[in-house]
Amino acid sequence: MRSRPIIFSMYFSYVAHSGGVIDVARNVLAGFKAAGVTGYRVLEPSSSIHNSKLRTLLRFLCDMWLSVRFYFSPVVLLYPNYFCTPLPGARSRSVVVVHDIMFKHYPAYVSPAKRLILDLSYRIVQKRAHGVIFISKDSERDFIRTYGEPRRYTTIYNPVVLKGASPDTVRTVGPVDKPYAIANFHYYPHKNLEGLLRLFDQLHEAWPDLQLVFTGNKPPQFDELIRKSRTPEAICHLGFLPKEQVMAVVRDAAFFMSMSQFEGFNMSAAEAALLGKPLILSDLPVHRELFADCAQFVPLSTDEVDAPALVRFVQSHVAHAPAFAAAVAPEVAAAQYLTFVNQVAA
Repeated sequence: MRSRPIIFSMYFSYVAHSGGVIDVARNVLAGFKAAGVTGYRVLEPSSSIHNSKLRTLLRFLCDMWLSVRFYFSPVVLLYPNYFCTPLPGARSRSVVVVHDIMFKHYPAYVSPAKRLILDLSYRIVQKRAHGVIFISKDSERDFIRTYGEPRRYTTIYNPVVLKGASPDTVRTVGPVDKPYAIANFHYYPHKNLEGLLRLFDQLHEAWPDLQLVFTGNKPPQFDELIRKSRTPEAICHLGFLPKEQVMAVVRDAAFFMSMSQFEGFNMSAAEAALLGKPLILSDLPVHRELFADCAQFVPLSTDEVDAPALVRFVQSHVAHAPAFAAAVAPEVAAAQYLTFVNQVAA
């Protein structure tokens, strides 16, 4: 039961065509549906607007307009991606999902204008938002260290939907007769492609049949980096795939690997772990928080690893449900969202 209707803003997807944040929002909505939640409204951006600058502007204007539009309405405005502008005296309540503050740790990866917008947005969230949802305890601690405690906050792990991962889904792409590691993510500089390729070179030396498969967007420097690697013939990039095929590729992989420099959650690693895959991950606090029972961790500061030991870990791994599995079930996450929304509404 809810004391106030929920207005679920998807306006941020004017500029987020793909990637983890929009996946999280869609998974939350899938959780609402799985949990039988009714009575909420989802506000979607217009599909007829294609100009990228206009879409970026509308992303902010539309979310700002919500505070005015629902000023006198006893509703909860749910913002899945950091930005809100609550107005003093409004009857509406704002709940904001904060994913991470990566730009504070790696400012070189974010333009000055975007850093300014992000910093201002998070200061507003900390002081004015009625409720804040963090996607991991590590993200919560990082935000509070930087900005201070919000009015009311909680941590709810991202819901994970494994669409297409069943044995009945026929995989039509990727290696057929050789074991492969999967590195499926949307490329951003902090994903540390260079470090991942260095690690794979060492793993391939210890396991000569091993292949490496990428999915998602392909950065401009990708082909040049592959040419510089010691194993270019063992690496392929499949590009964007339907979700069912991405999950099938993950399902059939020997393991998942990521050498990301920063994560708020790491949805791709969570999907792989839920499919029983062993993980080889960069040694980050959030990776240890979530994946301690199914991963081996590689320090970002090291160039040489014990590749044979990592290969033995992968080859001896027994598939099991990871410790976080219950918490990321979509209907469980949806129930936690509703509980928190009720607390904020009250």
